[in-house]
Amino acid sequence: MGLIRIVVVLAILAGLAWLFWPLLRRLGAWLDSGVQPEPEERGPKLIAFERSPFEVLGLSEGASRFEVERAWRHILNENAPEKVENLSPELQAAAARLREDATRARNEIVAGAGDDA
Repeated sequence: MGLIRIVVVLAILAGLAWLFWPLLRRLGAWLDSGVQPEPEERGPKLIAFERSPFEVLGLSEGASRFEVERAWRHILNENAPEKVENLSPELQAAAARLREDATRARNEIVAGAGDDA
């Protein structure tokens, strides 16, 4: 009976340690550094998804080179700096990322198509 109690107490302590592990790590870092840890950022966290170049351009796999070029130019035109200059800096940065992603996707597709030809 005594052994069962010891096992139960150890299991409870292990569960509590698992629950409070992040807090204990932050407390340990705070004690080691002598400064208070920075508060966690609040707000949404972005998750990066790996997308195929065709998805970035809004096309289905195996689209023709003409369709790739047309989709790429459409994205560049919609997100051109002169068209987004009146928007907030965050939206301007998002438009710049879209242009960069679209260009990178187009270059990947064109380079891949060049290997096949």
